[in-house]
Amino acid sequence: MTVIVFPKTEGKDGGPTAEFLTADNDGRQMLRFFADYRFDGRPFSVSFWAYNMQDAERRVASMRRNLCLEGQLLLRGEIDFPYAPPGKGDVPRDKGDGSTLSIRAIWRHLLALCHAN
Repeated sequence: MTVIVFPKTEGKDGGPTAEFLTADNDGRQMLRFFADYRFDGRPFSVSFWAYNMQDAERRVASMRRNLCLEGQLLLRGEIDFPYAPPGKGDVPRDKGDGSTLSIRAIWRHLLALCHAN
């Protein structure tokens, strides 16, 4: 793989800009990557988060084995519920004090339940 650096578009330290950085629930930094594919002779890409290049390559290999369509995206954002359902310790909670439950955490939990059945 060849990395091309565009000096005027990279972050101050030579790394990615803020929109291409995030952190997982444990505070570990994640980077934005993309993978290309062709469909009907035209190029498309999909973006995803990974910890580093090696992790990104492992994730692409996993996509090759078991990628499946889950649904259509209709909006982007984070929506927090004011409380976590009592007695639902297996439902993932947002980082922080655990008093909020994000729609993303609910979606992951529902997907896990669907795939388990």
